[in-house]
Amino acid sequence: MKASLSVEAIGHDTIEYLRWGSNLLDDCGLPGKSIVGNPVELAGWGIWDVREDRKVKRMIYGRTDYSNANSKGSRGVRIWYTLESGHLYFVRSPTSWRNVDEFYCRVNDEGDIERE
Repeated sequence: MKASLSVEAIGHDTIEYLRWGSNLLDDCGLPGKSIVGNPVELAGWGIWDVREDRKVKRMIYGRTDYSNANSKGSRGVRIWYTLESGHLYFVRSPTSWRNVDEFYCRVNDEGDIERE
């Protein structure tokens, strides 16, 4: 069974500017990733597929929804993820600019997401 979960990408515009700046530095022959950092690691949100010992296997990529975003894209941008049953996931979901809700979850056989 599959389930979908959305996470608000607070500060999405900043991450996009960092990605743009990093690519610009790379094009100029400077090591952009080492100067700016990896934008994926700087983001305060995301979902990762983890093993039973809670070590990360891979990052899950989602679909970005701008339908409720403000004009800059700093709030209201949502990332929708499709989760499958039989996997353990680590979720980082911002609740505000300073607070992030972090938890582990699974999808049960009925398609409901259960927090651990």
